[in-house]
Amino acid sequence: MTARHLALALCALTLAATPLSSQSQTWSGAVATAPATSTWLLAVQVHPRNAIADMDVPPDEALEAIATATGTTVAFVGRATSRGPFLLRLSDGDDFDAISDGANAVRMLDDVLWVSILSEADAAAPVTPSSGGPAQAAGETVSRILVNFRDPATQRARSRQDALPELLIEAMRRQAGSNLELVRAMSGGAWVFDLPQALPEPDAVALIARLRAMPQVASVSASQRVLPQLEPNDPYFPITGSLGQYNLVAPGTAGPWGGPVFGIDAVNAWNITTGSTNNRVAVLDTGVLFNHPDIAGRFMPGYDFVDNDSNASDPGDYCNVEGQESASSWHGTHISGTIAANTNDGVGAAGVDWATRIVPVRVLGQCGGMAEDVIDGMRWAAGLPVPGTPVNANPVRVINLSLAGIGACTASWQQVIDDVTAAGALVIVSAGNYQSPIDNYSPASCNGVITVVASDPNGDKASYSNFGGNRLPELAAPGGDLGRFGDVRAGIIAAGNDGTTTPKNNVMMSMSGTSMAVPHVVGTASLMLAINPALSPSQLFSMITATENLTAFAHDSDFTFNYPLGGRGILNAYKAVQAAQATVQPPAPGGAAPMLLRDAIYLYGQPLTANGGQNLVGVDCDVFQLVLDVTSGHTDLAMGQASTLAGSLAGATPYPDRIFSSAAMFAYALYGPEQVKSFTARDAITPESEDVVGTATAFGYCFSRNPDARVYAHDKTSCTNVYSDGRQTACTATDNGVGGAAPSAMTLRDAIYLYGEDVRADGQLQLGGDQCDVLQLVLDVESGHADLTMTEGASSFDYPDRIFAAADMFAYALYSDAPHKRFGLGQHDGDADGLVGNATAFAYCYSTQPDAYVYWKDGQTPMCTRSNGQETTCP
Repeated sequence: MTARHLALALCALTLAATPLSSQSQTWSGAVATAPATSTWLLAVQVHPRNAIADMDVPPDEALEAIATATGTTVAFVGRATSRGPFLLRLSDGDDFDAISDGANAVRMLDDVLWVSILSEADAAAPVTPSSGGPAQAAGETVSRILVNFRDPATQRARSRQDALPELLIEAMRRQAGSNLELVRAMSGGAWVFDLPQALPEPDAVALIARLRAMPQVASVSASQRVLPQLEPNDPYFPITGSLGQYNLVAPGTAGPWGGPVFGIDAVNAWNITTGSTNNRVAVLDTGVLFNHPDIAGRFMPGYDFVDNDSNASDPGDYCNVEGQESASSWHGTHISGTIAANTNDGVGAAGVDWATRIVPVRVLGQCGGMAEDVIDGMRWAAGLPVPGTPVNANPVRVINLSLAGIGACTASWQQVIDDVTAAGALVIVSAGNYQSPIDNYSPASCNGVITVVASDPNGDKASYSNFGGNRLPELAAPGGDLGRFGDVRAGIIAAGNDGTTTPKNNVMMSMSGTSMAVPHVVGTASLMLAINPALSPSQLFSMITATENLTAFAHDSDFTFNYPLGGRGILNAYKAVQAAQATVQPPAPGGAAPMLLRDAIYLYGQPLTANGGQNLVGVDCDVFQLVLDVTSGHTDLAMGQASTLAGSLAGATPYPDRIFSSAAMFAYALYGPEQVKSFTARDAITPESEDVVGTATAFGYCFSRNPDARVYAHDKTSCTNVYSDGRQTACTATDNGVGGAAPSAMTLRDAIYLYGEDVRADGQLQLGGDQCDVLQLVLDVESGHADLTMTEGASSFDYPDRIFAAADMFAYALYSDAPHKRFGLGQHDGDADGLVGNATAFAYCYSTQPDAYVYWKDGQTPMCTRSNGQETTCP
């Protein structure tokens, strides 16, 4: 059996043959009391785009901001590593509840990536990931390692998919005293190596330590493995009839087991929002059954990191190891159904979020999966680059990890969590099903993730669930407990299949596990983003886990007796959604709401017909921007704005010039008060012909004060409307605007056009905007390459991918409240003034402010050039 067959587990359980008979078994005896009285510290990790992330000591104003947020005095203790979290002591640090409230207050601050709580006794060895040896369970072995290198050239080789230098590999073999075999490059600058034979933990620790001593090596981690968390030889139970879903009702609702049940109160949350089709969440799991009627139509394109292809369907994860069999679980389908089942349709079960879209990422196959596949899948889901894999065009905001690996959090796990969190995705993970402290399980023991313990219908800790140790979980959520209750209604009911090896009949299934607890939190986070898409992962974390937004444990609950080892309460979706609602800015005078990028669509290699069959449509967009690259032939363009799609198309105005493939790129925006805006590609000379006159790549961006604003591609020829989430309707379907905020006098205030500009390594070519609500960059790298840095107010961050000349075009927009925004072109790892590329760049400023303007700056001079050629001092 290969290493892949024993790596990452499904944290799910089926109905146990013999229910546990005693509540005393709940905590397994490993940790039976709350942590001893201690002084607690906050570990605060700053977003890498903020300059503070590079400082050894946080500035006084940062400490003052934290003191104001927490309402206490704050002292800087130290920093574990040069890029690790800042350790802070609060004056009420001996009060766990107070320190927890303080942590949530800090999470609400801008540019906070994550906050963790640790005891001062552990500060000498804080709860940060080990980059050294594995912390495997007794008897476990290591057969694969993940290595990051310090050398920038080696890191670039990975991003270019070049081979590692053979001399480096030979040096590693000599240092390790083992014939390491390079497997592949992975995301995050890491490389995967196989050991010639599996090593017991002491030998693996020694080998990893030898490799870490090499000056070229930044970190080494073991690729962890676990067996699937399924009780062997127990059948699944297809569900028929209406048995209810205790997990979704309000806490205190009478249950069939002689007392109240503890659901998440999704029912009342739905009175506020049932979700948004603009939201996307990722389920990293066994893949999904796309044709299951309870979740059909809810998916966007995914990826399979087990077989390395774009088909994320679930072929089954049946496992037979030395005669020990476990049936296929259909685990990813069940998780997806809990998050996003088609609801209010009279079929199957209800999902937490009725509208969000699932991006399925298959990382678990037969008998489990490998840590490196999960790590790559996380980066891909968040829209970050993965070697050898096409970029995900639909980055997600929330990642569901219903899996666990044995071993404490490693550098590889922590780095990917930091990376995807910085990219805007909240990571929610299962605590594990081992009835043990979470300290020795990954990614449950990592920083910056919401670790979820499973509660049973009565609000007690589920019999199988892990719990807190030195690392404390954030909260509990319904995971069911089929083993304790012996009743299918005590599990979580969602989509499944009755095939034991390969798919057969789609059914509803009852399952239990910490796996089942996680999607309740994921669905709640998605509902919150439907209310306020601008919430950061740290802010979502804070609001979901705040004590006042949780359901309190019952006074006789084993959670209460062992507080806070099960978190500070049970998930309450209604309270969390109310908290998100409270963050939405009330309309300013004149009715203006926040300006945000609400939706975007990306079309590649589209054929263009003379009769105007191809249209991009924006609904309720304040600014609807087209970025176009004609890759062959030509097109004419017409633009329309009206209260209906039909009116927009009928009253379209032609753009005066024909656009040829020889043009580097083209951009145009509509920003009138009309609700429906459209762009039509056609041939003005032969408008009745169905001939293809060209091909093009086109992006459509919708900036709006209306959270329901959206875009779609309207194809008259095939009679389809295709939305950004992949959903399709007939082209005859009405999709007209409903109106948004009051007219805000949003208009194009200024624009600047630069052609054939040199891009130097030192990043001195900059385009900026002052008082722009939206500052849009449209870029065509004509030779070489360019790295991009974005600045909004005092915050600066790098676009993660290098932009090469081979790319057709590139567009990006900044739309925060910061009055000053800027794009910088150069090379992230360069400090010389050597040329690295040549580019054409346009910058557009849309604003309600009549004095808003754009400028460009090249070189060390303090002077900037306005669009009219006037030189002024840079703002």
